[in-house]
Amino acid sequence: MVYQSQDKLDQAEKYIKEGLDALQTVNEPSIRISALHTLANIYGQQGKFSEALKLDAEGIALCEQTHNEFSKSMFYDNMANCYMYGNPPDYNKAIEYFKRSLQIDSSFDNKKHFFFKKNMPKPFLTSNIP
Repeated sequence: MVYQSQDKLDQAEKYIKEGLDALQTVNEPSIRISALHTLANIYGQQGKFSEALKLDAEGIALCEQTHNEFSKSMFYDNMANCYMYGNPPDYNKAIEYFKRSLQIDSSFDNKKHFFFKKNMPKPFLTSNIP
């Protein structure tokens, strides 16, 4: 994550992939979820949206197996951003995944839900988000 925050995305990608490879022999789903989420974010920052979406889907499946709703929300948020910033953007899918993320977040009283509704990007202002 340090390389990611320093915008050294290639290095961050390399080390996260190495970590994911090492996790193949260890049963640590929470660490794998974190690594998948981080790598999906890196791919999103690099504009590799299809790769990010694949990792997000893998992360969601793992979250469902482990009943990790909070992390599942983060993957939905990643997916929404991939659709929103993709080329071309798919605002309908972005709205769908933002709604899924916000629904989970609101069940945890996560303040992101309230911040997002207040500061929603213009394409989403006409959507009925609960």
